[in-house]
Amino acid sequence: LGILDEYDFDGLFNDIGYDRGDKFEEWYDPHVEDVLCQIYSEVKKRATAAKRIAEKYGLPFITLQDKLDNACKSAEASYWLADGVHPTAIGHCLIKDEWVKTFEEIK
Repeated sequence: LGILDEYDFDGLFNDIGYDRGDKFEEWYDPHVEDVLCQIYSEVKKRATAAKRIAEKYGLPFITLQDKLDNACKSAEASYWLADGVHPTAIGHCLIKDEWVKTFEEIK
């Protein structure tokens, strides 16, 4: 992991509890809110590390949170994100479209 260690990236996203296959809203329990805050904090740390790496190497950085937030205005969040974090098939299409758009711009 060399370069990732330089940016305090400590491994892959831990998705324990997100393998249930059902909708986030159906199994959400207010008692796990602290755990969810920790997860989102970790996601933010990793996004920050990825952005710093991109800046260091002059690479584009694609922000996805704003795209997903806007998408959630046209359809429920569960349409885009299966559990509030992991994309559905349609969510992956949105991400793909952003990647393609960015790479078309740098051709």
